Amino acid sequence: MKAGDLKADSEKTKDEANALANTILASPLEEKSNKILREALRPRLVEEISKIARDLETKAREEEEWIMNFRTVCGEEEVWIYFYPPEIGETGYATKRMKKEIGPLVAAQMRQEYPSNVWYMRYLSFVKAIEGLKQDILDGKYDERLGTDTVKLIFDALKDKAG
Repeated sequence: MKAGDLKADSEKTKDEANALANTILASPLEEKSNKILREALRPRLVEEISKIARDLETKAREEEEWIMNFRTVCGEEEVWIYFYPPEIGETGYATKRMKKEIGPLVAAQMRQEYPSNVWYMRYLSFVKAIEGLKQDILDGKYDERLGTDTVKLIFDALKDKAG
């Protein structure tokens, strides 16, 4: 490249940077503060989801230990996660041991009979889905839900992936 070309590229980059700075500085204060707030709330929501996931992990491990300790009685069981929306009070979640061949049937029946009241998901599927949800939150896909109940958000976000 010639010196003239480098200078022209440099001037063009400088002009673009100045235009961007003017755009940023011209945006309203409310818009800036909302952006800062969203960027602060996203990691907070992800941390709240992580706490719920850790709680369920503890419960799932206890169920897995039960299955391992009583293999002759529970050997054909696996751990499932279930969420339910608020009936009276908060949305809830728990773990449940189910026979491997019956678990999918129970999940499908509950989904059919109570589509907006409960969903079941295998524990490992839940872990993968939660990781995806957390990334979506960090990417801004759930910004309109940043101030809502965390368990309700999980319930709503994953209900279509459950079963």
